[in-house]
Amino acid sequence: MNLINALKRAYCHVRVVVVLTSVAVLLNGCDQISKPAERIEQAAEGSSAAALSADGRWAIHATIHHNLALWDNETQGLRYQWQLGDQSSPVYLTRFSPNGNYVVTASDREIAIWSVTSGESIGWFTIPDSRIRDIAIDNEATGILYGLADGRAVYVERQTGRRLEFLGHQEKINAVDLSANGLYAITGSSDYSAKLWSTETAQIIQQFNHPSRVTQVRFDQQGRYVFTADSLKQARIWRIPSGDMVSNLNFKSRQQVFSAARFSADGQWLATGSPSRQLTLWHVETGQKIAGWQVARQSDNRWRSAVVYDVAFSGRWLFSVSSSGYTEAWPLPQQALQ
Repeated sequence: MNLINALKRAYCHVRVVVVLTSVAVLLNGCDQISKPAERIEQAAEGSSAAALSADGRWAIHATIHHNLALWDNETQGLRYQWQLGDQSSPVYLTRFSPNGNYVVTASDREIAIWSVTSGESIGWFTIPDSRIRDIAIDNEATGILYGLADGRAVYVERQTGRRLEFLGHQEKINAVDLSANGLYAITGSSDYSAKLWSTETAQIIQQFNHPSRVTQVRFDQQGRYVFTADSLKQARIWRIPSGDMVSNLNFKSRQQVFSAARFSADGQWLATGSPSRQLTLWHVETGQKIAGWQVARQSDNRWRSAVVYDVAFSGRWLFSVSSSGYTEAWPLPQQALQ
């Protein structure tokens, strides 16, 4: 059954609930829908890494058997299964290009690039001198950005071989992101800072300081905002290129760690995921929580929790992928559809 058609039918059943819960949004500042409209098992034994394309069309899961599985969420079918070999280290990082045409994957010291269209590997290289902490890729898979445990961030042009090291951090890199055109990078470090810089010159454009180590960074791919979050209680949205703060996410817990983040295409909403099953929708301009959900755990309860690896907006739905091996589709509240 086509997932999009299934979601259209599901929407007919949940829209009354959504209208009612949108009233709760006005009263309580958040809406809680306990179950997704659709849940698809794509890695039966869980995933060591997973990612979604920006439109939710594609999902990729890295399995415990050293395989990569690319799923088409429209048809609920397995598109490609890539074998990495018994000697390869487990993949624990996966990212789509902003346009969804390519996937970059990484283990501790190996990076591979894959074409979603052809299913072929179009690049493979090793990093001999430090552990890879995070990766990103541009629209055409020509620029690859990775952050390392020794504090360096490296930008590589796959076709020309040009390699640029960014040495602006004093501690290990925890998170990186790359603009769709590959011209700008943002890196977050344990040195309590996130830095926006040029991949042509390595010149710092903006620096965003935090009271603890920065664990998440993400571009709005339309070039309006960046999101930076630390390991304690500061998660902020900044306007670029001015560097002015737009909002500070408003949450009550003493500590909030984000394992995933994505801006909606219209720039009004930010979706985040956490290592403790939490999936949350935020209003960009105010930082207010609009809706919250919990993704599924493994059906046999081998783990008590699940890490949300990625999120994506797709029409009336918010998609999530997690370590439980599921892709789930959640109905967006009515105010996010206006």
